[in-house]
Amino acid sequence: MENSFELLKIIEFSLKLDNQKVIGYSRLLVDKLSKNGNEKLANKIIQLLESNTPGVLMHASTASTKLPFDQESRLQLGEIILPDEINETIVLNVSVQEYVDRFITLYQKRDKLIVEGITPPNTMLLYGAPGCGKTLLAKNLSKALGLPIVIARLDSLISSFLGNTAKNIRNYFEYAKNNQCILFFDEFDAVAKHRDDANELGELKRVVNSLLQNIDSLDNGSILVAATNHEGLLDPAIWRRFSLKIHMEKPDYRSRYTIISETLKELNEKEVNLLASIFRELSGAAIKEICINARREAIINDREIKSASEVTEFFFSTVYSLDTLARRKDLSNYNLEDRVDFLRNLDPKIFTYSVIAELTGSSKATVYRICNNKEQ
Repeated sequence: MENSFELLKIIEFSLKLDNQKVIGYSRLLVDKLSKNGNEKLANKIIQLLESNTPGVLMHASTASTKLPFDQESRLQLGEIILPDEINETIVLNVSVQEYVDRFITLYQKRDKLIVEGITPPNTMLLYGAPGCGKTLLAKNLSKALGLPIVIARLDSLISSFLGNTAKNIRNYFEYAKNNQCILFFDEFDAVAKHRDDANELGELKRVVNSLLQNIDSLDNGSILVAATNHEGLLDPAIWRRFSLKIHMEKPDYRSRYTIISETLKELNEKEVNLLASIFRELSGAAIKEICINARREAIINDREIKSASEVTEFFFSTVYSLDTLARRKDLSNYNLEDRVDFLRNLDPKIFTYSVIAELTGSSKATVYRICNNKEQ
């Protein structure tokens, strides 16, 4: 049954004589009816609310749609991005895409679940190395579900005043309880760190306790998405609160191929295949950056990119993080011998002497000599 969630909440808080919550969930129902084209019923509900609580609906609407401020810095605690403002797309590995699609389906069918007494999932934790698309996935989830995304600003959320951080978090969740949205916390470990950490003060426990209470009470159709590069730092109780935990790994071959082909449409299949093989240890963000840099250079020189060699130059001229933050590889210092050796070690069957010669702009004989000297 459509709108079951909102109707049940309106009845629940009517029985509890909580008029503010009744008004809040009625607003959500009005928004949902309007979105589905049922303007007549939506207007009728508005009329009932305004006739019985004059001025209250307007007051509630104005107050609840305004993001709170940190009392110390006076900075707004986050920024709101509407679904139609999101133009970026993300390419996910198949396994991750399946999890996300399932989460979206369960959310869209939550009315059916609620009628049967089953709580739909509304929390998602994204963890993994930087540049693997955690923020972009949260934005794409916003677009897929038609929900605005509210991105927390940690610089204003974390306060130097004792107790203000927990209060800021509470205000942030209060906004989400009054307005269906996606709450997005990046660098989540900054506010959800293990409470037994000997280096942290007692304030941390208050913050984590506040988080736990607010996550448990988020039941109005809003979604919490949190991202971290350091999942091992999270408090176990926080970890358990997330119904879906997704490890954001580096893109697999299919994903790398898609990112490259969509960014550099002029390249043929063979050239894209070569680049997908070369970029196998890079994050999606790094691959996109390399391709855009190459495309930018081609545009200002009034030419099209026709070969992978025009793109690999940008790969070798930039410092990228391979595997982990602790292990960095500076490819910009690679001379010709280093580049030949690097490509050959990726896969000798793909990177033959001829292919390496083309990619490095050298002769086949030179590549042969370098490879054989290395082998001896």
